[in-house]
Amino acid sequence: MILYRTLLTGSNLATWMGNDSLAGNWTARAAALSSAINAATWYPAGGAYKDNDTSTTLMPQDANSLSLMFNVAPHDRVASIAAELFNNWTPIGPVTPELPINISPFISGFELIGRFTVRDTSRAFELMRTLWGWALTHPNGTQSTLIEGYLSNGNFSYRINRGYPDVSCMC
Repeated sequence: MILYRTLLTGSNLATWMGNDSLAGNWTARAAALSSAINAATWYPAGGAYKDNDTSTTLMPQDANSLSLMFNVAPHDRVASIAAELFNNWTPIGPVTPELPINISPFISGFELIGRFTVRDTSRAFELMRTLWGWALTHPNGTQSTLIEGYLSNGNFSYRINRGYPDVSCMC
């Protein structure tokens, strides 16, 4: 998703620099990449994009949010992706499937922008109030939105058992 956006940005820069040939090349590559993404990673049974073109069924929050944010998803898939992302929501924010039990305000920021991009404004505002509202009002927090992550049970921990030594408690 990020490479797609980078190619389009490069195309715009090339146009501004007067290099229409390079702009056309990068636009064509972006279109080909978008087609490949939609052909290889769309998971019809889940109604969203899966993590890669293997047999995985993981439908990550980041890639699906970016598909909305960068307009990679065709219009007829937008509602399905938005609904699948909503399935990850808890009362204190969306759990990111790529890091089970973790809530990531960073990745959720992409979901927020993606929802605004596709005009899912009511859910975007609900996400803002839910996730960042919780972070701002939690008595043990910093009363700011600058929080790396937390667990779906409200504990201040992040990336438990993922890339770090095994942690057996939910503390």
